[in-house]
Amino acid sequence: MSRRTAIRQALTDRNEGLFALAVLAITGFYFVTAVFGGRHLLHAGYLYLNDIFSGIDLERTVRSLSEPGYFDRNNVHPLFIPLFRPFGLLIQQLGITRGTSAVIVNAAAGGAGMLLMAVYLRLRGVRRLNAALLVWLMGACSSMSIGMCFPDTDLFALCVIGLSFLWLAWVLMHPLPPEASRVRRWGRQALWLVLGVLDYG
Repeated sequence: MSRRTAIRQALTDRNEGLFALAVLAITGFYFVTAVFGGRHLLHAGYLYLNDIFSGIDLERTVRSLSEPGYFDRNNVHPLFIPLFRPFGLLIQQLGITRGTSAVIVNAAAGGAGMLLMAVYLRLRGVRRLNAALLVWLMGACSSMSIGMCFPDTDLFALCVIGLSFLWLAWVLMHPLPPEASRVRRWGRQALWLVLGVLDYG
């Protein structure tokens, strides 16, 4: 490796690190803002609404994420509670109330979706600055900023769909050679099956 190539590689690694820090800072800002906003709405009594027309049942989501033994299958993915309630219960071990733990888990799901978006954009060859700006725009849009404050299932679906797109981008960048073993081929198919089960519903 020539000296010029080594310097270029070092700068690239440094730029990737700066990009990661920028994305984490953007995501952290929206996460903290959503937690404080959601907590304020919780204490004001706005997280116990049921909107039939838009399909939003905030109380059900809050209880599903934070209340042990609660289960309401009404139009919810059957794996939603087993996958995400443990995080709410774990947060409660720190002395945080049930409602606030649900708000934190929901905001974290939105933040995870933003991080997945950043990784996907980089895998698709989007420039670092453009990717960071798109992540910022994603968090600034009303559906995302409001959704991170109001616990619902949409952001969790966003994370699962984001994982699917991330896996698709990786598969397109790393196609299997013709001589690939059956284990590798079946492994990829198995992961598609898992993502399909998570995406369903």
